[in-house]
Amino acid sequence: MWIALAVIVTLKYKPAVFHNFVCPFGVLQKSFGRSSKLCTNVSEENCIGCKICEKTCPSNAILVVAENKKAFIDTSLCFQCTNCQQVCPKDAIHFKNTKTSRKTIAKIT
Repeated sequence: MWIALAVIVTLKYKPAVFHNFVCPFGVLQKSFGRSSKLCTNVSEENCIGCKICEKTCPSNAILVVAENKKAFIDTSLCFQCTNCQQVCPKDAIHFKNTKTSRKTIAKIT
């Protein structure tokens, strides 16, 4: 039954729906991602808002905010696959301590 549901969701919806809500790894990552000690973070000084990382992310964890044209990564959705880090032309994405990233989240929301 689980496999049939996964196939239907995969065919009908975007891949991020499968990764975030059906795949067991995605569900666990969403549950424990908020409390991780290290997470992917964007350097605001280096980010140029090109949206390449946003397009590359398999879980739709990255959003380029329209107000400041900077990328923001939702740590609860990030799989830490490093695809965004590999395609960033300005080397603006790195793993950092979550204390610094939570300050950035507070500024955005």
